[in-house]
Amino acid sequence: MTKTWQIYEKAPEVFFTSFPQYSKFTLQLLYNRELKDCKEIEEFFSADYERDFIDPFLFDQMEIAVSRLKQAILKKEKIGLWGDYDADGVTGVSIMYLALKKLIPKENIKVYIPDRNKEGHGLNQGGLKELADWGAKVIITIDCGLSNSEEIKLANDLGMEVIICDHHLDPEIDPPALAVLNPKAKKGSYPFRHLAGAGVVFKLVSALIKSFPQEILESAGLSNGYEKWFLDLVAIATVADYMPLKGENRTLVKYGLYVLSKTNKIGLKTLLLRAGLMPLFGREDIVTNLTTQDLSFSVIPRINAMGRLAHARTSFQLLVASLEEEAQDLAKTVESTNKKRQVIGNKLVEDLNIKIDPNTLFIFEQLAEGHYPGILSSLASRLVELYKKPVFVCARRDDVSICSVRSANYFNTVEVFNELKDFLVVYGGHQAAGGFTIKNDQIEKFRIELQRVLEDRLKNVEIKNILEVDLEIAFNEINLAMFAEMKKFEPFGVENVYPRFLIKNVEIIDLKFLGSSGKHIKFFLQSKNDSQKIFEALAFNISDNYKQLKINDIVDVIIELHLDKYNGQEKLSLKIVDFRASSAPKR
Repeated sequence: MTKTWQIYEKAPEVFFTSFPQYSKFTLQLLYNRELKDCKEIEEFFSADYERDFIDPFLFDQMEIAVSRLKQAILKKEKIGLWGDYDADGVTGVSIMYLALKKLIPKENIKVYIPDRNKEGHGLNQGGLKELADWGAKVIITIDCGLSNSEEIKLANDLGMEVIICDHHLDPEIDPPALAVLNPKAKKGSYPFRHLAGAGVVFKLVSALIKSFPQEILESAGLSNGYEKWFLDLVAIATVADYMPLKGENRTLVKYGLYVLSKTNKIGLKTLLLRAGLMPLFGREDIVTNLTTQDLSFSVIPRINAMGRLAHARTSFQLLVASLEEEAQDLAKTVESTNKKRQVIGNKLVEDLNIKIDPNTLFIFEQLAEGHYPGILSSLASRLVELYKKPVFVCARRDDVSICSVRSANYFNTVEVFNELKDFLVVYGGHQAAGGFTIKNDQIEKFRIELQRVLEDRLKNVEIKNILEVDLEIAFNEINLAMFAEMKKFEPFGVENVYPRFLIKNVEIIDLKFLGSSGKHIKFFLQSKNDSQKIFEALAFNISDNYKQLKINDIVDVIIELHLDKYNGQEKLSLKIVDFRASSAPKR
């Protein structure tokens, strides 16, 4: 689908004159991100942990949760941790496990992460009975539990009390848990709604630590502020679950990247090395060379790989490893599984591209038996990126199919599931992403009803492949000072995307295909308007449109600005996001 370039409107002149301390470039980026008053802008540029950290006891039922956990710790009761199998769930379980291990013997903590390919999302009877037989008195669910009312009732019947740490939308029926910690609760009083599941756990741990006397904390090795050592895992979860990087999340991720650069977790250090990341940090100004892009492209896929193809338990064991040799072995397993995931995912995308009808309202694909259900969510995300329309991908397993959905914000997945719930065994999710299990003999009926529902919901929605662009710039404006201003907007992510710029009338001086299969191109570009300087630019994983480009072609390009460092030298480079023919004439 051809991309529609959508350039943000220019900020009004009064906005520029209201903040003379900032350049017009910086102010336009702020305006594009809807940061328009003095307080918002100051807080955005000066993230401060002590100021921005919201009191965890503002969760309605935090007092109940902390009181019950303190009782369990002091009485040395057994505590079960039930986590989801993605990066958010695994990091959240790791935070809770590492904190509890300081306060009770690790033999009194049992972690249960379901097998994604066999058990699916959320709580299940088999796992609950296993925890009950082990002797658990309290269960903490992490990144799951809100949609498991029946299972929580079973847990209660088995003599276990449940504390839910989740961040999904409120279910129709309130689960019968002892305490529910959910920033999205409709009647909740926590002022920030966008914490990741691990972020909710971090709040619980922070409140729990705060509730103990100082002498107990010191004897347990939990000095004042120790919870900050968990911010590395919070940052990973927040980026992995596409949480908005504004408000409290921006501060948690900014400090989390700094903590990650000097993490005290052997497994994370090993994972970073495997990913080719060499963390640096500055003690005085709380800065690091690690970015959210490093998390998205290097760290998170490795953590997620185990849950997709094998068992997420391995990723959890890596994150909490205490021995170097153990961490190396686990990291090796994670690395090989991630490479396998990449091969499988690429092959599936290629195969599906051949058969998908681009004229359909939505994409609904059922994979043949034998495919890993765990690969579905990443596959659905890639198809949404390619086709810019809702995607439903299912994998058969015995008499049911496991399905993953990405709506690209065209509709609320949970609302659609609620409307079609009579067809579904279980379901859950967020606004733009979710999943469900359905009996195979119901799939065709479901597809027909889904067509009706989506036709109604999308009848006034124009589905476009929108490429948002911050502003038009010229080649002679690109310099290290501009890049330094742009870097102040880090960390980048949802609702604070990496800036993109339009440059018009650019001549291709030379081009070279790179990679074994020529999937990337290095361009040498020169402006027809304002500069004789030649810039290098890279385009990755090119489409067929790029292969038609020739030397001396004149194009308009959408670019991202990056900094390359080699042998102590810094050089700006351009990443081409998209291009189109320019109206300017050739020489």
